[in-house]
Amino acid sequence: EIPSALILEDDFDLQEDFKQRLGSYLAEVGDLPWNLMYVGRSPMENDVAKVSEHVVEPGYTLWTVGYILRLEGAKALLQTESVRNMAPLDDFFSIAMSRGLDGSYNDRAIEWSAHIPPTMRALAMNPPLVMPYMGSMFKSDTAMLRTKTRYVRDLPLDSADDTLRPDPRCVISPTHAEPR
Repeated sequence: EIPSALILEDDFDLQEDFKQRLGSYLAEVGDLPWNLMYVGRSPMENDVAKVSEHVVEPGYTLWTVGYILRLEGAKALLQTESVRNMAPLDDFFSIAMSRGLDGSYNDRAIEWSAHIPPTMRALAMNPPLVMPYMGSMFKSDTAMLRTKTRYVRDLPLDSADDTLRPDPRCVISPTHAEPR
């Protein structure tokens, strides 16, 4: 059992003095109870509270370019049966933190919150220690979604323009779909 894991997406860029600052920022939170620590993020609403000099309790947050997930948080995610309640991971985390439920950023947050229990106790490093590398947002799966597109199954199977198509490995055919 791994007590915690640093998870980095394929487009991460470590910021200056990453290793030293990561250790220092983690020491700032001491024994505070958290199960998710954003190491890189894009805040969509104001932070809830300042916890220490370099750590905050985040509001609604996008990007999962870098985060630390503790074992307790991983187990909590498994218990939510998240595979049955698919949403972009950054939205899933924010709703699991009970953020954005006024619908001001995500118009489906209230609907999704009925299926995503409040299991995450998140903190965020501020300033971030990981950012997407320059230009990666132009290749982002979620950044380029059409308005109102939220699930892989909502993406068009065929389109007149070739700018966006779902990865065929992610499309579940109706004959192979799990019962709801």
